[in-house]
Amino acid sequence: MQSSVLDTNHHYCHEFEGIHNFRDIGRVVNHFLELRPYQGRIPTLKEGFLFRSGRLDQATLSDLRRLASKSNDSDIGFGLKTVVDLRTKSEHIQAEKKREKLNKRENRTSRVDAEEEAVLLADGEEMPWETIRIQFISRRYEMQLLKELGFFRAVLFLLLMLFQFRMKAIRLVGSYVLSSKGMVGLNLDMLEFCQEEILQVTSLPCTRICVLDFIPGS
Repeated sequence: MQSSVLDTNHHYCHEFEGIHNFRDIGRVVNHFLELRPYQGRIPTLKEGFLFRSGRLDQATLSDLRRLASKSNDSDIGFGLKTVVDLRTKSEHIQAEKKREKLNKRENRTSRVDAEEEAVLLADGEEMPWETIRIQFISRRYEMQLLKELGFFRAVLFLLLMLFQFRMKAIRLVGSYVLSSKGMVGLNLDMLEFCQEEILQVTSLPCTRICVLDFIPGS
C-alpha cells in the first residue's frame, strides 16, 4: 500500500545546494490523483508551472541560475517568472538576523539575497523574476487568534510585543492556539479569514510561479 505522506525524496521534489523543500505542485497533485481509482474523471494540474519552496535566502549562485534558466529538463532549469513570498514579518526578521550572523562569521561570496526584486549575480546577470510579497496572515486572522488566546494571555501577548519580545509573543500564540488546530484547522481558518490574500495569490498571471511558504506560528 502506498503512503499518502509527502516523500522529500520523491520525483516531485528537487534537490538544490541551498534551497529546501522545492516541489512541483503539479507533480504532487498528479501523483496523489494517480493513487485514486477514479483518476480518469479528475483533470490533472499542469506540471512545471507552480512550485512550492522553502526560503531562498541561502540559495547559491548555481541554485539561482537553475531557477532562472529556461529548460524542459528540471535538472537544468525552471524558467521562473514570479516568486510569491508569503512569509510573515517575524520570519523576515528572523531571516535577516540569521543572514547578518552568517555574513559576520564568514565571507559568503557564493550566497546572495534572493528576495530582492532584481537579484544580481556575481558576474552582473539580473534574475528575470519578479518577487511579490503578500502578508498571508491577515489582520483579521491576527485579531481572531488574539481573541482565542483569552483575556490574560492576550494581555501578556501585547506586553511582550510592546517590550519587543516578538518571538516570545509569537510562541505564546503557537503554543496555546495554533498547535491545537493542526494543519487541517489552520487551513480551514485561512479559508475563512484570509480570503483577500488567497485572491491576491490566485489572481497572479499564469506564469512559472514559485511560492515561498510561511511557517505557522512564526
